[in-house]
This record gives sequence, structure tokens and C-alpha cells, in this order.
Amino acid sequence: LSPSKFLNILHKCNENPETKILDDITEEIYEGVASGNDDVFYFTEEEIDMLKLERNLLFPIIMGKEIKRWQFQDETKYVILYPYDLATTDLVDIKTIKNKYPKIHNYLQSRKQDLSGRDYFDETGKEWYELWRPREAHLFTSHQIICPYVSNHNNFCIAPRNYIFNTTVYGIVSHDYDVYYLLAVLNSKLLEFLLKLISVKQRGGYFRYATDFLKNLPIHIKPKNFKTKLRFLTHQI
Repeated sequence: LSPSKFLNILHKCNENPETKILDDITEEIYEGVASGNDDVFYFTEEEIDMLKLERNLLFPIIMGKEIKRWQFQDETKYVILYPYDLATTDLVDIKTIKNKYPKIHNYLQSRKQDLSGRDYFDETGKEWYELWRPREAHLFTSHQIICPYVSNHNNFCIAPRNYIFNTTVYGIVSHDYDVYYLLAVLNSKLLEFLLKLISVKQRGGYFRYATDFLKNLPIHIKPKNFKTKLRFLTHQI
């Protein structure tokens, strides 16, 4: 489509006063965590058992290739060491880790050389055992929608609570609008068509599903009875 035809389609989607862009009806559209060193912070279940690590600071981590349309199929292969309080995002201090989680403390000390010397950490006062970009931890306890960063079609689903996801996944948090209604709209053919018009095409027919593109998607706020029906149908999938 030419730019003028695309703009005409987008205008028609937005001309209804009950239509809002996704950015206006969400609290967050965000990329997942960046550990800064996956080799240190990611574990398989076998490695956890071998090291006898305490589970309190370990969480399943979702990657984009594991996300399926509509429903999340738990095929996570890795667990991430996430040394933050999920309620406050405060870093758990190293003394607390030593006292409460001695196996994790011993492991971190054994990998300290791999984590030390990161210039950005030294300049910003971050502790040596922190993640590069942890995000706000409370987001991972939210009822939210997730999608892979790169996909060949709209692949949205509801995220399980208390799962972390990495930079190959984007999260969408909305407290004021029903997530099952939003899920149905985001997985629609119309929004897939629109997103592919505004996104960056990758090799092999894939597209980027990043904040810059997701935030501009038009969402029609249907009457309550319609949303209730669509929500019900989404639950049946």
C-alpha cells in the first residue's frame, strides 16, 4: 500500500470517538529484562539441582519463541536468578542473600569475576551482582498480555504471573481495560494487517512487535455487552 492509502485506513480506524490507540489505554508497553550476562543468570532445572540453589530468587523466564497465539504453553527451558523484591523492585542486599540463600550467595561469589568490571555498573553505582536492566519487578506480577519481539503474525497471549521474560518478549499492562478483550482485538486480522504496515519487516517474512509499533495500534472500545461476549469467547479458546 502507498503511504496515502495506509493513512486513509488508519484514519478510518481512528475517526470513531470510541477508538483509542493502545498507548492511551495501557500503563506499560515494555521490553523484558536484560541480564547483562545470561551465562551467569540463566539456569536449567538440572543446574539448579546440581548447585542446590534456593528457589526464592529463581523464576521461570519466557523467551519469544516459546509464546503461542491465545494461550501460553509452558515450554520454558530456563530459570533466571532475579535478586529483586517483586513488590518493590528493591535489590536484595548481598548480606541478606548470604544469610537467607547461602547456596545462591556461594554461586554469585564464584562468578563475581565474570560480573565485575562492567563500566556502566561502576559509573551508576549498581551492585556487581545486579541485572543490566531488571525492569520494574512488580510488572511481572501483573495480569498482562505478552508477545514475541519478532514474529510472522500476531502472537499475543496472557502471561502467567510471577514469570520473568527477557528482551525477546514485550509486555502490555492495562489496569482499566479487560485483558481478554484486548487480547481478542490484538489477535485480530485487522490489527495484524495494520501492524505489518507500520512495523519493520525482517528477513523471512517476520516483523518487529516493539513498543514504537504496538503503542499506535487503534483499539475500538466496544459497548460493554459486546466486550463481555468477546471476553467469554476468548476464554473458550
